[in-house]
Amino acid sequence: MGATKSIDAIKSIDTTKASSATKSVFTEEYAVFLSQMRAMRQAAGLNQRELAERLGRSVLYVSRCERGERRVDVIELRALCAAIGVPVGEFVRQLDTTLQQSGNQQAGKTEG
Repeated sequence: MGATKSIDAIKSIDTTKASSATKSVFTEEYAVFLSQMRAMRQAAGLNQRELAERLGRSVLYVSRCERGERRVDVIELRALCAAIGVPVGEFVRQLDTTLQQSGNQQAGKTEG
């Protein structure tokens, strides 16, 4: 599975699911980030164990990152993207697009 399939999955993220993330997620934007990260892994056809092996980390690490129990820094994001086969710049561009669309949807709700 190539980066294109992963990118298509990122584009189709349902931001309504992201807002129901765990308490440790500090913002709705971070919830969208987590949802995109999980979707990217799944689109690459990887389960958490396979991703953990590629990263040289534990399954618990991947699980905690995806649930928001462990905040992901930019260096870790870079490693996650490399392990999945999606350029980190593309991940960030898609995240920004998703957040902008989510923001526009929220603005439309408050204006109506």
